[in-house]
Amino acid sequence: MTTSTPEPAPPDAPSQTELAAHVAKLAGRLQHGAITNLAGPVADLARLRRSLDAAAGSDPVVWRIIFAGFPEQPDEPLPSRGEYAAYLSVCLFAIHQQSKNTQMHGGGRTHCLGRAIRQLAQSGTDAEPDGAIVKRFNAVVTADDFNEVIHHLRSLVGLLRVSSIPLDYGLLADDLYQWQLSSKRSGVRLRWSRDFSRVPRVPKTGLNTDSPDPDSTND
Repeated sequence: MTTSTPEPAPPDAPSQTELAAHVAKLAGRLQHGAITNLAGPVADLARLRRSLDAAAGSDPVVWRIIFAGFPEQPDEPLPSRGEYAAYLSVCLFAIHQQSKNTQMHGGGRTHCLGRAIRQLAQSGTDAEPDGAIVKRFNAVVTADDFNEVIHHLRSLVGLLRVSSIPLDYGLLADDLYQWQLSSKRSGVRLRWSRDFSRVPRVPKTGLNTDSPDPDSTND
C-alpha cells in the first residue's frame, strides 16, 4: 500500500474562515437585493447564473462581483483554489436564488450540504429517504473529478431551489476548497456523509419548536 505526502495549503490561500465569510457576506447581500428587487443585485445574479460553465476570470464583470474585497488574489496565471471555490459557490447560489422571494443562503451547519440534501430527501423522521435523491447525493460524495462534483451539485441545487431549502454557501466554499486538496478530500466526503446521516427533526404540534437541534451543540 502506498501513501502520499499530504500537500500543505498554498501560502497565499485564504483561511477557511475568511473564504466562508466572504462568500456568505456576498450571498447575503445578493439575496437581500433579489428579494427586495433591486436592479443591481438582480442583474448580478443573472450574470452569475450564466457564468457557471464559463472559465473563471473570463468575464471581468463577474470577477469583480465575486472578488471585490476577497482576502487573497495571487498574481498567478490560473485561479487559485480559494478563488475557484468562491467562484463556483457564488454561481451555484445564483442558480439557487433565481425567482425566489425567500433566502436560499442559510447560515450555519443546519444548512450545510449534507443536512440540506437529507432534508430534501426526507419527508418525515419515520420515512425512508427518497432513493433518487440518495443516488444523486452518493454521486457527489463518490465523484473523483472536481468537474463531476460541480455537475452533480448543480443538479442538487436545482432540486433544493424547487423545494425552497436553503444552503450555506460559505460552508460550501470551504468544502470545495478543501476537496481540491487531496489530503483533505476524504475528510470532506466523510463530513458530507455524516451530515446526511442525521435525520432532520420535524416539529410536533403543541411542542416548543424553539428547542435547539441536539446535533447543533457539537457544531
